[in-house]
Amino acid sequence: MPDYKIEGATDAQNAFLHDIASKFSVTDAHLGELAHEVHTYLTNGLVSDTEPKGLPSRVSYIKSTISNDIRAAKKQSSMALGLTISTSTHRMKLASIKFAPGAPDIINKQVFHIRDNVDSAATLCEEAAVHVAQFINTHEIKEHVPLGVTIDLPLEEKS
Repeated sequence: MPDYKIEGATDAQNAFLHDIASKFSVTDAHLGELAHEVHTYLTNGLVSDTEPKGLPSRVSYIKSTISNDIRAAKKQSSMALGLTISTSTHRMKLASIKFAPGAPDIINKQVFHIRDNVDSAATLCEEAAVHVAQFINTHEIKEHVPLGVTIDLPLEEKS
């Protein structure tokens, strides 16, 4: 495994980075096993109506100690926004998470419905922007915060 280092970082920070990177290591055998599993699900979904038509969510193969490292890391006061756009259910879900040291995270959630006449990516993005603005105003978020976005684009079987 390569030795990951950030110029200007302390030895402790570089050691922590190397430790995190090592937990993302996937062997060739494991990668082959995952590829075989995906191929099997796709084949079964295309051949028979008794098998699922989609791929199930996969549990990450990141070593379990990474979550302990994250929990042990000192939390800094900060806030983040998350937006999930689910095109299959015509919903947008927004959440804000405020992290505070020595205190539970403060989470606010809100669900918005996507209009039926959204016919382009630009229109979808405009609608998302309106809902994000509504969420920010409703929850009185005054600071600039990062926004993570997940978009669910299901495939429709045509056969």
